[in-house]
Formats: sequence, C-alpha cells, structure tokens
Amino acid sequence: MKKGKYSIYEIEKMTLGKLSKYKLKKAIQEGSLVAEYLDPDKSGRGAPKYLVSQEALDKYLRSKKNAKIKINTTLRLEEREQTDEGIVNEQIDKHAQLRQQKEHIADLKNRIQFLETQNAKIEPILRHRLKDLEAEAELDRERREIILELASMNFLSPFSIRKKRALLKRLNQLI
Repeated sequence: MKKGKYSIYEIEKMTLGKLSKYKLKKAIQEGSLVAEYLDPDKSGRGAPKYLVSQEALDKYLRSKKNAKIKINTTLRLEEREQTDEGIVNEQIDKHAQLRQQKEHIADLKNRIQFLETQNAKIEPILRHRLKDLEAEAELDRERREIILELASMNFLSPFSIRKKRALLKRLNQLI
C-alpha cells in the first residue's frame, strides 16, 4: 500500500463529508490528529495549510469516536493518481494550444510584414496613376465644354464661323 499525504480538503472529499474541514482542523489543534503545517506563500483558495500523512489519518480513524468512518485507501490513491494524470494531460493540452497560437501569431506577423512591403511598392505607382487619371479627367472636361459650345452655336453668322474654327483647333490640340 502506498503512503501519501493528503490535504484537509482531500480527506473531507474521501470521507464523503463525514469528516468536515472544521472537525479536522479542530482535531489538529487539539493534537489528536498529527499534521504537517504548511506556510503557503499565497493565501486563499487552492493553497493547503495542513498535510496529513496516511499513517496519522489511519490512527485518527481508529480512535473510538471515529471508528465508524471507513475509507478505502486504494480508491483514494487511484482517484488522486487519476486527478494528477488529468491535470498533467490538461497542462499538456494547454501548452500545445499555446504553442499553436504562438505559431499562428508569428504567421500573421509575417503576413502583415509582407503586405506592408507590397503596399509600400504599390503606393507610389497608384499615386502616379491617380495623377494621370486626374489630368485625363480634366482634358475630358475641357473637350466636353468645347463640344457643348460648338453644338449650341449659330452657324450662320461670320463671327460664329471664326469662333467655330478656333474651337475646333483647340479641340484638335486636346486630342
């Protein structure tokens, strides 16, 4: 049979509440249950204050007032090993997930850097092309104005014939 140490919480759980944490702490303070006091760095949940050896627990359970309380020690050890194994597996899974997330973040950073370099290459070309398009739009606007003016002219007057020739000449220069 393996010898182990158990926290007060674990003992309460193994006895299905027949020995409460309060009763166990009181027995430790009275000296009827021998326990190792731990001075935890952190206070609060999950930090045990006392560890009771299996021998001391068995001796305490054999006393007259606790003779009716029975614990199957093999079940205690198996349960504890399963819990430890579950915690280890959970930690391994979390570590693997963390590694995958780090790799994903590194991949995203590489993609962002690639896109930034491509953007830096394309941006000057786009600016130049935008200037060309604006100049072309200005020429189109001027052509449209000339064509509309030609369409609205009265072709019978000599003044309009000279103006028409000047407008056509200007239109040919824009083309």
